[in-house]
Amino acid sequence: MMHFERYKQIKQEVDKEEAMKYFNKAIELTGETPLRARHLSNKAQILYLIICEGDDAKVSGGDETETEELLTESIEIHERAISVCDAHPGCSSWPHHPFSQIHRDAALAYRARFRITKQDDDGKRAFALMEKAMTFEKPGNSKWEQFLDELAWTQKSNRRKDGRAQPREKSSRYMEKGPRDVSELDRCQS
Repeated sequence: MMHFERYKQIKQEVDKEEAMKYFNKAIELTGETPLRARHLSNKAQILYLIICEGDDAKVSGGDETETEELLTESIEIHERAISVCDAHPGCSSWPHHPFSQIHRDAALAYRARFRITKQDDDGKRAFALMEKAMTFEKPGNSKWEQFLDELAWTQKSNRRKDGRAQPREKSSRYMEKGPRDVSELDRCQS
């Protein structure tokens, strides 16, 4: 992580390459254990952060072809992490196997690529992954609430593309499961 932090500050390619080497080695050492999912997700998330700096609204600037390629690489790695999660149901736990965070990070990468490609499949996958992330959290806890906000934002982003609202029931059913201010989701409906 030290190399990635230095890359964020100085933007030297060698630091990015060293960070990737670190994650590749960590992935190799974990074998087929649930821990592999976390390391795959971290590697994919670094690619996402390089592109978006943590804000997928930033993908609209720069070379869209290169950005889309890096996001696609990030998504492919995220999908491998999700496959590991699926192979180890019931193993999600913080901080070792945070399946909720893995699914959420994958959703953000899909949402960022959706901003470029406007492909329905990317928007739908982002929404489905954010929904799945919420299933790993206790309704009403801080992560669950964060994911609910991001689910609403994903829904709003998907709707901006074609002007159609997704079925509101998908987001609304979460509202019933925990303490939440309904106005937060309603502002995404306008």
